[in-house]
Amino acid sequence: MKINEKIRMLREAQSISQEGVANSLGISQKSYSRIESGATSLKVSQLQEIANILKVNPGELLDSSGISIRIEKQQTENVYGPQNGNIQNYYSPLINEKIESLEREIQILKSELGLLNKK
Repeated sequence: MKINEKIRMLREAQSISQEGVANSLGISQKSYSRIESGATSLKVSQLQEIANILKVNPGELLDSSGISIRIEKQQTENVYGPQNGNIQNYYSPLINEKIESLEREIQILKSELGLLNKK
């Protein structure tokens, strides 16, 4: 799924208008509509703000495979993980965050399914 499609799906699932997002971004509804349709490229700052509005990690919008793209602040220890051997403490927050992300995605998909069933 493309970024613009994910943004639209998430926005609609949360019953947020294009105008509402556009106002938060400081742009016109027409300009925002062009972002959602894929006619205009998205600036990084806009991606971050849209993610905040939709209450998702910006990486969730970027990724098309369902696995969030993340920039790890704490990944300075070792490419392969912690050197102290405490793998559970190291990966547990990452796993919990992924679970929460997938639970949000499930709720959004259920909402979308409900909308489709009403049509």
